[in-house]
Amino acid sequence: MAYALLAVTLLVGIVFAASATGKLRGAAAFRGFEESARSMGVPARLSRLVAVAVAVGECAAVVLLALGPGGAPGFVLTLLLLAAFTTGIVRTLRSGTTASCACFGASTAPIGRRRVVRNTVLLALAAFGLAAALAGTPAPT
Repeated sequence: MAYALLAVTLLVGIVFAASATGKLRGAAAFRGFEESARSMGVPARLSRLVAVAVAVGECAAVVLLALGPGGAPGFVLTLLLLAAFTTGIVRTLRSGTTASCACFGASTAPIGRRRVVRNTVLLALAAFGLAAALAGTPAPT
């Protein structure tokens, strides 16, 4: 169980680190993420605030997964972020709006069901990680 928790912590941490890096690698990438948020229905006046909050949240999740006791605080944050991301994607898909996904930085790829599946898998992994961390699973020796 300890190795499974380690693997899940690393996988979720790497995904969130890649996502944050993609958004923060330059001004153009960050603007692309802001535009993506607007195309998904975030009001223009709030798009910068939402973009900053998402990037900060992703960075905080990575740090908490790396430093937190058993990773529980990091898994809680990743669960909250993934639930919000998935809700936004599903809402966008249901509205019929054509939006690009800047999940990992600037992208022109349209949002699709694969993003929902990916996030659902990540939600399940984060839930497993949280349960294992709360159960007091020791770190591998």
